[in-house]
Amino acid sequence: MKQLQLLLLFVFGAQQIFAQANALVMGKITQVELTNTIEISVNQKYIDNEIKTLHSNILEDQSFAFAVEMDAPQLIKITHARNPALIYLEAGDSLLISAAANSFQYSMKFDGPAGHNNTFLHQYFKDFPRELNQFKTLQYKKGTYWYSVDKKMDDLMQSFLPKSFSKKLLLRKEKALAALDFYNRNHPGKLSENFKAYMTTEIYYEWAYHMLLYGTVFKGKHQIKAPFFKFLESVPLQADQLGSYYYREFLMAYFNYLHLESEETTNPYVAQYKLATDILIDQPLAFVQSELIARAFKKKMINPMLPHYDNYLKTSVFADYDQKITQIFQKAMKQHTGSPAPSFQVKDIEGNPVDLAQYKGKIVYLNFWASWCRPCIQKMNTMKVFRDELEAEGIVTIYVSLDQNEKKWRDAIQIHDFQGIQVLASQQENTVDLPAAYDIKALPQYFIIGKNGSFAAKPRSNVPLEIKTALLGMSR
Repeated sequence: MKQLQLLLLFVFGAQQIFAQANALVMGKITQVELTNTIEISVNQKYIDNEIKTLHSNILEDQSFAFAVEMDAPQLIKITHARNPALIYLEAGDSLLISAAANSFQYSMKFDGPAGHNNTFLHQYFKDFPRELNQFKTLQYKKGTYWYSVDKKMDDLMQSFLPKSFSKKLLLRKEKALAALDFYNRNHPGKLSENFKAYMTTEIYYEWAYHMLLYGTVFKGKHQIKAPFFKFLESVPLQADQLGSYYYREFLMAYFNYLHLESEETTNPYVAQYKLATDILIDQPLAFVQSELIARAFKKKMINPMLPHYDNYLKTSVFADYDQKITQIFQKAMKQHTGSPAPSFQVKDIEGNPVDLAQYKGKIVYLNFWASWCRPCIQKMNTMKVFRDELEAEGIVTIYVSLDQNEKKWRDAIQIHDFQGIQVLASQQENTVDLPAAYDIKALPQYFIIGKNGSFAAKPRSNVPLEIKTALLGMSR
């Protein structure tokens, strides 16, 4: 009777919530005392540099519910009273969870369409535990890459010579794959195809990652020779499960390894970027390229990576990673708050003079863009929604295009109905080189100029809503 009630709750909640997102997690937690909330964290830093955290109250009937947007099949963290556990979700999933508060991660039971996927995963982590507290892992830096390993695996690596360690790790991989196959054969049709592919990828690349970590980090300690790394010849670099943590980490560790072995003396991020471009294709290539761009910018290695950043935005068909690299670029390129904004006198799209000095006493949103810059267009289209609100507060919007082709510039403005003051940087009538004056090395880039004519602080995020909020906050 209790299980039937849970299923009725699940079906009713799905009708109310599922339309708002592409995956649903619901359940009940018994023995709840002090903590009456539960949270889910979807780590998408590898896509858009964000961790999406959702909270749900635990109601009087002990139920909770989440509507989750999943961009790729992956593991997500669910936490109650500081006790975390991992569950698997993919687009279209519906998962019902029941657990006891006093033993949350150990007592979890699963039902619903995604129930079997998570039942297997729950057992898998009992057999092969994973440390969820990053502060309890050990970190080793080699080249530009930080390896992360839990204490138990580190002890194994410290204790065993290459031949014995390789055998132990291979046995672990085969045991995990056999467990997945056994569950699938005993529950035919219950595991989703995406989940089977995901788990196979995760298990395989967990093995490859730890083998590479061992060979790279403990090379000196165990006198590891070149033949050890022959295992890499059998590891495919192309996979379609970018949601797999170990696949992503193996890729980054692998190109760092190749760079170290090459003894190349040029910028390490640029060198790895070129290696990846020569070896990978499709989405794995886009991921590695975007990750290397982001890591270079975080290290303030901006100029060497700028041509590749610019080319990525022009040529990559995988727009998912744009936000990650453009946000980090914006942060790296912030002008000093309070310094005077360079003055300029230019002509707008109608040939009218535009002088920054004439807007003294107003807030100016100065945005640099181009018709070929995909994230520029996306941001400008979103900012259109706020047009009336910004204009009502007297905020001046100036768009400066870096297009070299005037027709493409004009066509883009017409197609997207972009308003505001439109300026073409290459226009011969301009009396100043705007991109040079504002040190524009790549796109997108924007500035907020205060009423006193000086640079104002930008919001932490490059999200248009946050930009609008910052602009309105300054005008009031």
